[in-house]
Amino acid sequence: MRYPETFNSLQIAIYWEAAGKYSALMKLADFPGVHELSVQEKLQLMDELWFSVAPELELRAASDEEKSKLDARWTEFIKNPASAVTLEQFQEKMRKHRR
Repeated sequence: MRYPETFNSLQIAIYWEAAGKYSALMKLADFPGVHELSVQEKLQLMDELWFSVAPELELRAASDEEKSKLDARWTEFIKNPASAVTLEQFQEKMRKHRR
C-alpha cells in the first residue's frame, strides 16, 4: 500500500488497514461540523484523535530508512549544532508557511 507523501493542511489523514486491503483518505470537508467547532473544541478533538492512534504508533518500529534519516540528522547536528533551530524559530517558520 502506498501512502501520500504530503497532506494538504486542511486534510485529516486516517488510514485503517484491515488485512492490508482497505485505506481511506478523509478530508476536513468530509466532516462539515468540524468547521463549526470552537478552537478549544478543535484542539480537544485533535487530542482525542492523537491519543486514539498513539498506542498503535508506539508498537510500530521505525523502518531502516527512517533510522538512517535520523542517524544522518543527528550526525549533522553533532558536526554543526548551529544548524538546528530553536522552538521559536520553528514556530515562526510554520506561521509564515501557513499564510
